[in-house]
Amino acid sequence: MVLSGVKKVRNRRTVQQCTRIIEQVFKNFGLDPKKDRLPQKGVIGWVVRRGTAIIYVLLNQNKRMDTLRIISPMVHLPKRNQIAFLRRCLEYNFAMINCGLAINKDFLSIVFERPLTGLNPEEVAYILDNLSRLADELEDELREEFGVKYFD
Repeated sequence: MVLSGVKKVRNRRTVQQCTRIIEQVFKNFGLDPKKDRLPQKGVIGWVVRRGTAIIYVLLNQNKRMDTLRIISPMVHLPKRNQIAFLRRCLEYNFAMINCGLAINKDFLSIVFERPLTGLNPEEVAYILDNLSRLADELEDELREEFGVKYFD
């Protein structure tokens, strides 16, 4: 199937607009967006905690599409029982909505990413709450079942 006559997307958000949206959502959660801002030059992002979960909120700019990416590195991969661990991760992944599990180097993360177009405060609040709750629960379950270490 070929898409033809696709119209230009409306309600395109700029990185600056999305920065303001994220900062307002943080304030609504009782967080300090200035204190939680990542210090690296050229990076637009924040890092916060929920329970033992670490949550990175990033605004990525690239030529193709600007995106909101939320990542929570949860646990290091186990030394033993890796097949059972990965199977469990795929089972969790199947049931997730709007996010997924991914492996980067030697750790497991939960990840969400979407274009900035149409981004609104309600969606940012929902995904932050959902992803951080899932990360906090899953890392505890995986630690109990497989003896994995929390991401530091």
